[in-house]
Amino acid sequence: MKKALFLILVMTFANIAFTQEVQDFEGDDEQKITINENSYYKHGIKLTYEQLKLAVFKNEESRALMSKAKSDASIASVFGYLGGFCIGYPLGQAIGGHEEVKWGVAGVGAGLLLIAIPIATGANKKVKKAVKIYNKSLDESSDEREVALELAPTQHGVGLVFRF
Repeated sequence: MKKALFLILVMTFANIAFTQEVQDFEGDDEQKITINENSYYKHGIKLTYEQLKLAVFKNEESRALMSKAKSDASIASVFGYLGGFCIGYPLGQAIGGHEEVKWGVAGVGAGLLLIAIPIATGANKKVKKAVKIYNKSLDESSDEREVALELAPTQHGVGLVFRF
């Protein structure tokens, strides 16, 4: 019984020790960012907006587009929240049995949502364009990559890593 427990413990520890992976979003720009609908991936890992911003930071043009997309998305969010409130308030009154429901406010909310949708779509297009510009800059600078042999963390501990 002790031998079986010891064997299971050793196998579990070995499995944990050999399945760790080092993830670096800031400095490793050797792989392109892939786009899947409205999700962005680097090294096969889904990126948050902040990680995406860090990844494209080195390219001036894509950084400017990301900044503009962020401000457009903020504006679209404001219009969207206001529109949702203006639609939801009269609906809540109607469900609650209020006698005088102001449906004009709901109409204003629908108008605000109609304003928010194209702004949000434009922001998404700007982010996608920024990623395409970033990926294109990687293709252009691929001839300038340095070859390096260094001691770094690997999947199995510390080892020699050949980067090119």
